[in-house]
Amino acid sequence: YPERMKNTIYLEVLSDEGMRARQEIIQSGAKQVFVYFQKFNPIPFYYMGRGESRTRNLTVNNVYDFPVQIDAMLDGNLTSFVSLSDESFELLPGKNKTIDITIAVPQGAQVGNYTSVLALDVRRIIGSIKND
Repeated sequence: YPERMKNTIYLEVLSDEGMRARQEIIQSGAKQVFVYFQKFNPIPFYYMGRGESRTRNLTVNNVYDFPVQIDAMLDGNLTSFVSLSDESFELLPGKNKTIDITIAVPQGAQVGNYTSVLALDVRRIIGSIKND
């Protein structure tokens, strides 16, 4: 039976000084290594400054031989910064859909680490659905 799939969204909000220092590191050619010890698949947004926005994509595939209903839910301290292009949709067998995940960091955001879990509830659809 279908189940809940989870993805961790990670972001660190930097101060203006931190963003300038990060830019200097990038311009110097230094390499950055990010290591994740997460139970679920990470969707990294890495470092962002106040007032910035960035979008990542997540493709959802229906690997079952029956249609499914997908409902997306967010939980965590990053939730108020996140918007999803589609939070509820149906997928026919073998089809996929890409969801845009956009983070917009408010000007007044506190400096620090933020995480949220994007859970996709997958349920079997009994009956017929429209072809998309």
